[in-house]
Amino acid sequence: MRILGIDPGTGILGFGGIDGDRGTITLVDAGVIRTPVKEDDSVRLLSIYDELTEIINTTNTQHVSFENILSAHTV
Repeated sequence: MRILGIDPGTGILGFGGIDGDRGTITLVDAGVIRTPVKEDDSVRLLSIYDELTEIINTTNTQHVSFENILSAHTV
């Protein structure tokens, strides 16, 4: 089973792909997708979409897992 894990972010998005087979886990690919801070959000999101689509297709990903986004605000 091939799984792509994603640590979401619009500035820097992290990803890691693994292969799992009968208790053995192998790293397939890992890295980050960076988008320019001064770009419009729509352009940044399209860039992330395009790059993730390419990663999913080239690594033959079967499942995707996203990290929960947590934020803490103080008043």
